[in-house]
Amino acid sequence: MSLKIVGAEERGENLFITLEGNGVEEVTSANARKFAYDARGKYGFANAGIEATGGPYPVDKTKKDPEDQKNERMGRPLSREEMAEISGRKDDLAYRHVFKLTRGI
Repeated sequence: MSLKIVGAEERGENLFITLEGNGVEEVTSANARKFAYDARGKYGFANAGIEATGGPYPVDKTKKDPEDQKNERMGRPLSREEMAEISGRKDDLAYRHVFKLTRGI
């Protein structure tokens, strides 16, 4: 398992955790959901519920993430056309999936 947390953003009563892994199956698995859920205490969401938001998306690990405000995180989301180009560079390809945790009462 190569899952890792590459982003955590708190917005109001919600925490959005972005996971990165080697494939669609890995980032959408029950293990991925548990991995994101187990991180909730670190961010002060001990009694939170969890749900997946959207679907998994591919990223190029060799390019900067344009959504990273600090301009430090690697992993630029790929377009359909870029997917064909990167398919020969499997080591540069990763997938991300966002989980939303909502603070409980």
